[in-house]
Amino acid sequence: GGRERSDARRSWAVLGEMAELGDEAISEHDRVGRLAVRLDVSRLVVVGTGRSLSAMHHGAVMEGSWGAEATIVPDRDAALALLRSELRAGDVVLVKASNSAGLGVVAEALVSDGGAVSPAPDGGDGDFTR
Repeated sequence: GGRERSDARRSWAVLGEMAELGDEAISEHDRVGRLAVRLDVSRLVVVGTGRSLSAMHHGAVMEGSWGAEATIVPDRDAALALLRSELRAGDVVLVKASNSAGLGVVAEALVSDGGAVSPAPDGGDGDFTR
């Protein structure tokens, strides 16, 4: 996480709601937040409101995220504004959520801003490199 040199390539996970998890929604979102910290993702941006997304952010904080490493924003416009203000050359961004969350728009906007995209093998939103 925050132990990187200022010129190091950073990894970003921009994550939205995982739909159709039923009774497991809260615990699974919490698990993903914790996993982002364990995988040493530089920045986690949780996009959206509601209990599941709050659980994802809370999971990251409880796993050891500090400062701005884990951030929750209300919508994709706020996520895009944050990314545009903080991304640096060489950063890698994973944008992932259920299609219903509409985060593909964020990835498309970043590509339009001059990044490159690598499609996700599962047909998801893919990775963005600036």
